[in-house]
Amino acid sequence: MTRKSEAKQSTSAETESAGVTEVEGKGKCGIIRPIAPTEGYPGNHWSEVGEILSEAIISAGFEPRIVSEADSVAVIHGTIVQNIYEDPIIVCDVSSRNPNVMFELGMRLAFDKPVVIVKDDITNYAFDTGVIEHLPYPKSLHYHEIGIFKKKLRDKILHTIERSKEADFSPFLKHFRHLSISPQKLENENVPLVDYIAEKLDQLESKINRIYNKTSSSYSSPRSFRTLQIPAPAAPLTQAAIIASLFDSGAKLSRQNGVIQVNANVTHEQARKIMSAIRSLDRGIPLDSIIPSMESGSITDSVAQSDENSASGATEIHPIPE
Repeated sequence: MTRKSEAKQSTSAETESAGVTEVEGKGKCGIIRPIAPTEGYPGNHWSEVGEILSEAIISAGFEPRIVSEADSVAVIHGTIVQNIYEDPIIVCDVSSRNPNVMFELGMRLAFDKPVVIVKDDITNYAFDTGVIEHLPYPKSLHYHEIGIFKKKLRDKILHTIERSKEADFSPFLKHFRHLSISPQKLENENVPLVDYIAEKLDQLESKINRIYNKTSSSYSSPRSFRTLQIPAPAAPLTQAAIIASLFDSGAKLSRQNGVIQVNANVTHEQARKIMSAIRSLDRGIPLDSIIPSMESGSITDSVAQSDENSASGATEIHPIPE
């Protein structure tokens, strides 16, 4: 029995035991994923991933379709952009951080429409999309873990579609308090389609850069490699990694005996913000509430009042020569 057939049987058995049945007629679900061969991945890897995603999408009652069949394009054709805009929901695999995938995902996020992001377990979070939950799957595509992943993806698709029916639904732009982009129907625009897309992406990029500059460039103290020890047994490690990556994309995290250790190249003030934010996670505060507080600086101030010496526990270490 092949790994692929075993995965299908595993998923089928789990679905039957849970009393889940496939639902038809909900429309199309776009797929954004790498297509071209990628260094470090087997030659047929992305085809197998595409089948796995399609099986989960079909089990959720949608018809899967990849939004672009090309592995490299100089100009995104209007039909592809239209698919990215019109599909009721899109599943995007950001594994390996393929540039074409990230560009197409950026368009979907600019439209602020339902999207489910997945990634393999060796790909780090990107700063721009870190505020959105990512469903992980094993790069090895081990059949048992893939069976579990497909069920989680099916449930996430259905949950996201239901949430999208709510008036205040916003998968991405809600994380930026002062952002005022209101997506419009493409077919009724009086400006050229490419110009419309470029304008929306420029607006989104400028807002993200503004937040990044406030959190990483407004401090006079120099950066240095620091080791931060934060008692946070209940804080999700993946969300703690997102917080640390806002200040240092190369930050490394681990947890032992309920203590999260962060190794990052940051300023003293940034270290205080990281520690304060992770302690907030430990207290159960949602990540999408913590990030705006980090931007304003209020999260450091509030924690400093209750634990004046907490951030001073960060210690500097010398970088290891490459």
